[in-house]
Amino acid sequence: MSVQFTLYSLPYYLSSVCSVIVAAYAVQQGRKHGFDRTVRSFVAMQVMALFWVFCVALDFSVTDRWLKLAISAIRYSGAFVPVFFLLFALAFVGRDRFFSPRYVVALSIVPAVGTVLAVTNWYHGLMWSVQPLVEHNGAMFLQREFTSLFNVTVLYGTVLGLLGSGVLLKQALTSQQLYRRQAIAVASGTLVAVGITVVWLAVGSPVEFNIPSTPLAFSISGVLYGYAIFRFRFLDIAPVARDTVIDNMRDGYLVVDPSGRIVDINDAGQELLDRTDGDVIGDELATLLPSEDEMLDERTNEARIERELAVETACGDQRFLVAHCSDLTKPDRDRPLGQLVILRDITNRRRVQKRYQALIEHSSDLTVVLDEEGTIIYASPSAKSITGVSAETIIGRKTLDLVHPDDAETLTERFEEILADPDQNVRFEYRLRHIDGSWHTMEGVARNLLGNPYVEGIVVNARDITARKERERELRRTNEQLEQFANIVSHDLRNPLTVAQGHLRLYQETGDTESLETIEQSHERMETIIEDVLTLAQQGKSIGETEHVDLASAARDAWEHVQTNDADLIVDSSVTITADRDRLLQLLENCFRNAVEHAGTDVTVTVGVDDQSFFVADDGPGIPEENRDDALEPGYTTGEMGTGFGLSIVSQIAEAHGWIVEIETSSTGGAQFTFRGETFDDLFKSVSEGQKSR
Repeated sequence: MSVQFTLYSLPYYLSSVCSVIVAAYAVQQGRKHGFDRTVRSFVAMQVMALFWVFCVALDFSVTDRWLKLAISAIRYSGAFVPVFFLLFALAFVGRDRFFSPRYVVALSIVPAVGTVLAVTNWYHGLMWSVQPLVEHNGAMFLQREFTSLFNVTVLYGTVLGLLGSGVLLKQALTSQQLYRRQAIAVASGTLVAVGITVVWLAVGSPVEFNIPSTPLAFSISGVLYGYAIFRFRFLDIAPVARDTVIDNMRDGYLVVDPSGRIVDINDAGQELLDRTDGDVIGDELATLLPSEDEMLDERTNEARIERELAVETACGDQRFLVAHCSDLTKPDRDRPLGQLVILRDITNRRRVQKRYQALIEHSSDLTVVLDEEGTIIYASPSAKSITGVSAETIIGRKTLDLVHPDDAETLTERFEEILADPDQNVRFEYRLRHIDGSWHTMEGVARNLLGNPYVEGIVVNARDITARKERERELRRTNEQLEQFANIVSHDLRNPLTVAQGHLRLYQETGDTESLETIEQSHERMETIIEDVLTLAQQGKSIGETEHVDLASAARDAWEHVQTNDADLIVDSSVTITADRDRLLQLLENCFRNAVEHAGTDVTVTVGVDDQSFFVADDGPGIPEENRDDALEPGYTTGEMGTGFGLSIVSQIAEAHGWIVEIETSSTGGAQFTFRGETFDDLFKSVSEGQKSR
C-alpha cells in the first residue's frame, strides 16, 4: 500500500480532529452526569461523523485502487449521521416519545439499505459506477459517477438534517437566552453542512473527480459545535423540559443543573429576586440564595426539601422566601438531571409574624406553650417580670412545679379537660411562685392546639391579677366595715341614745338631777363608740411614714392618754423599733384600755421584750383559750361598757405593720398580747435589759 500526501486530505484531517474533541467532551460529560438520551445521541452522531470524515481523509491519502474502493464503500455508513442528529435534536427539546424502537428503526431503514448497497456496489453497481484512477495536481483520485439511487439516500439525509435543524431553531425561538444561543449555534453548524450538500447536489463537484463536500462541511460544523460546547456549556447546561413548567405561575422557579449552576428562571422568579435571566443564568445558585448550597448538597432520603431564606434583592430590599427543592429525573437515568427550586414570597406573612412576635415579647401578659405532659416548651419574655427568672430558665420544667400546691389539683383537672375536649377554651385561676418566695395570682385561658402544625402544643395566656385580687379583698373588707358600721349605728349607738332620751323625758317630768348624770354617761358612751369606729375605719389603709420609735417612751405617752385611775405601768425593757408612731400609740392605748376595762382599775400592765418580740401583759383574769380566736374580731366584748372594737383595732394596726398578734397567758395569769413578724429582727435596733419604769 502506497501513501500520498495531498492538500486535499488536510481539511478532512482537521475536521477529524474537531470531531474527536467534540466527541471526547461529550463522553466526558456523559460519564460525569450520566448518559441520557441527549448525550447518547450526540456521542453517536459525533462518532459516526468522525468515522465518515476520517474515511474520506484516508481515501485521499492512499493510492491503491482496491483500497480506495473499500474505503469508499465503508465510509457510506456516515449516512447514519443525519439519523443520530435528528434523534439528538428531539432529545434536546424533550420529545422523548420518538425514542421508541419503532421510530428509530423507521428512521434507520434508508441509511441501512444504502450502506448495504454501498458495500455490495462492486457486485451490482446500483450506487455508482467506478472509473479508473485520475491524477490531479500530482495526487491520485478515484473518479465515480453516482446513480439516482445514491442521490435519493443523500436527499433523505438532507431532509433529516433539515428536520433536526428546524426542531433546534424552534427551541431557540421559544427558550431562555442561554438555551437560545445553544440551539442557534448547533443548528447553524448543521445548516452549514446541509447547505453545502444541497449546493453540491445542485451544482456538482468543483473538480471532475467529485470531491465529497458534505464531510468537509463538518469541519465548519465542528467549529460551531465546539463554540456551543465550550462557550455555552452545551450538554452541561441542558434545557430540562422547560415546556412542562408553567411560565405564568405565581411562584418563581429556578432550574439548577447537577453542579449547582442556574440554567433557567421564570418571570415570577426574576420579579422576586429583582434580577433578569441574563443576570442569574449560568451563575452558581449559592451566590444568589444564601445557604442554598447546603440545601442541594445535604440531601436526605426524602424527595423534597423546604427551607426559609432571607434574600436581599438587587435594589437592596429584604424579602423572605420559602425555597422548595425537588429532583428533576428521567425514567432512563439513575441520577437526577438537576433540581427544580420553587420560590414562594412570604415577606408579608413574616412581617405579620414579626408584628405578633413583637406584641407577645412586649406584652405584660404571660404566654406559655405546654406539651401533652404539661412541660413548658415555650414561654414569653414577660415570664421574667412575673417569676423573676428568664423565660429560658423555666422552659423544660413541669407547670405544676411552679404553681401553689393548693392549686395543683385544680390545674390538673383543667388540663385533663382540655386534652379530652380540644375545641373548648378553659379558664382558671392559679398562683405562680416568684423567685423571692411571693405568689402572684394569675388568670389563665388555655386552648388545645396540639393538632396545629405551627404550634403543636397547649397555649396558655395568663394575666397577673394579683393587684385586682387585692382590690377585691379590700372591697370585701370595706363592705364588711360598712356592715359593721351599720350594726353599730343600728344597735350599739341606738342603746345609749335610747337611754339618754328616756332619762331626758324623765328629767323633764320630775326634774330629777340623777337623770342628767345618766344622760352624761350615755353621751360619753356614744363618744367612745364614735372614736372607735373612726379608728376602725382606717383598717386596710397603709401605715404612714415609719421611723425609729423608742418603745418605752411610746408606752409612757400612750399610758398618759388613757384614763387609768389606780392602774400601774411597768416598762420591762427599752428597745427601738421601726413603726408609724401615731398608729403604734393607738395600738398601745387600746391594749391599756382593754386591761383597765376587763381587769379593773388597780391592774398592773407590763410592756416588755421577749424572744425578739414585744408584748403587753396584765395581771387580770386573762382571756379563756376558747375565746381567744374571737377576741380580735370587731364587736366582740364581754363587758357591759365595752365597744368590742378595741382589740380589733389592735389587730388591724399590727397587720398594717406586718406583725402577728398572739393572745397568751401572762406570767401573772392575766392576758398577754405578743407582737412578732417574719422581718421583726430588722425592727429592733437596740435592746437594754433590766430597765423598769412605773
